[in-house]
Amino acid sequence: GNARLLLNNDRIVGVKIEKLDVDSIDQDLHGSLELVSDRSPWLVADLTSEMLNVTGLQALLPESTAKADQSGLVPSLKRLGAAQISLDARSLKVSDTNLSNVQLELSSAPNLMTIKRFDFTSEDLTLKTQGRITWQDQRAKLESTAKLTDVDLDQFLIQHRDVERVPVSGTIQLLSEGSRIEELISNVTGYIDLQADGPGQNAAPQTRRKLAMKATRLPDGVRADITSVQWGESELAASVSYHRT
Repeated sequence: GNARLLLNNDRIVGVKIEKLDVDSIDQDLHGSLELVSDRSPWLVADLTSEMLNVTGLQALLPESTAKADQSGLVPSLKRLGAAQISLDARSLKVSDTNLSNVQLELSSAPNLMTIKRFDFTSEDLTLKTQGRITWQDQRAKLESTAKLTDVDLDQFLIQHRDVERVPVSGTIQLLSEGSRIEELISNVTGYIDLQADGPGQNAAPQTRRKLAMKATRLPDGVRADITSVQWGESELAASVSYHRT
C-alpha cells in the first residue's frame, strides 16, 4: 500500500495508508487506514476482503469474563474515543465457523459505541444485527437487535426425518446493564419472536411455526416466559425456570 505521514505545523500527527494490500495463502485484506491523533474520529478504517481468517485474534481475547473484567475491557471500550470501522468480507473464518457475505459498520464516540450493521450468512442462516452501548458514568447499557432469516428449529424439535421442515424468521433483542462484562452477562434479558414466513391461507396446520418468549438470566439459571408456542397443531404458553444444581 501507499503510506504517508500526516503533518500539522511540522509535527507528525498521524499516518494514512491507501491501497492497503495484504495477501497470504489463506487470506487477504485491502482498503485504507487513517490514524490521526488530533482529529475526530482519530481512527478511520475502510477494509475489504475476499477471504479473511481471524482465528488467531482469539488468542488476544481474555479467557474468561473474570479476566476480561480484570483487564478493564468495559472501561477501555468507553475510552476508545471517536472511531469508524467498516469491513466487507466475502468469507470470514472464526475458528471452525465460516461466515459469508460479512458486512460490518462500527463507530464510536464519547460514551457511545454503535454497531450500525453486522450482517452475515452462516450455512442457511442469514443474520442482520444492529446494536449500541451507551455509558452513564461507569455503567454501560447494551441494546442489540438481530433479524434472522431461514432458521431451522425443526431439527431440534422433530425426530422424524420424513416430516417437512418449516424454517422461521424474526427478531431477537438483547438488553442489559452493568459496569463489568460479568455483570452485563448476568443482567441480560432476551426477547425472541420467530414465526414461519407467510404461510398461505390453505396451508396445512402442520406447517404452523411461532415462538414468542422472554428469557431472563437468574443468579443460578434462566427463566423463560413463553407468550406463545405454535408448532403444527400444538399450541401452549408457559413460564419455565431452569436452576443449576
